[in-house]
Amino acid sequence: MIAIGGALQRETSGITRSLGYRAIEGPEDFTVYTAASNQNPPIIVSGSGPERASKGTAWAIDKFNPEAIVSWDFAVQAKNINDLAILSSLQAR
Repeated sequence: MIAIGGALQRETSGITRSLGYRAIEGPEDFTVYTAASNQNPPIIVSGSGPERASKGTAWAIDKFNPEAIVSWDFAVQAKNINDLAILSSLQAR
């Protein structure tokens, strides 16, 4: 399973509406969505900035134990469609 992390609600609203996601309780003021089907990954909207992204990612790892995290905010800002970073490990500070 993967988990998706993003900064802004507007970045995920199309996906959450069209695929039937529902909001669940998350930490702080984060918005967390899960799908009725386990085939679709949870989405964590944590807000802008590296500290909030780090907190959202750490919470997603503890809650969902994903094999991978997709940072939607980074993906949205990539300069080329070919810009993709695949990490073999992640260290939180």
